[in-house]
Amino acid sequence: MQTKKALSTGDLAAGDKLPPARQLAESLDVNMHTVLKAYKILAEQDLVSIRRGRGVTVRSSQSLDRVKILAEQLAVEAKIASLDASQTIQLVKEYL
Repeated sequence: MQTKKALSTGDLAAGDKLPPARQLAESLDVNMHTVLKAYKILAEQDLVSIRRGRGVTVRSSQSLDRVKILAEQLAVEAKIASLDASQTIQLVKEYL
């Protein structure tokens, strides 16, 4: 969650490296496999790239650009369906 927030706020940018799983696990006092699973989820969401021996790197902002396009399309469809902002936001929250 914190990684996603850092991506959205620009605290992490394309090309930035995330800490090695072992190091992050130790600093957070969690199991290394928990960190690896989180990294895998971020990779599946196309937010980071995992390369053996090179670590985990933040991908380009293409994913964010795609979300912005989809948000614009959602806003148009919501207006067509006569939904107000709070109704639309509630629908989106159901999928987060």
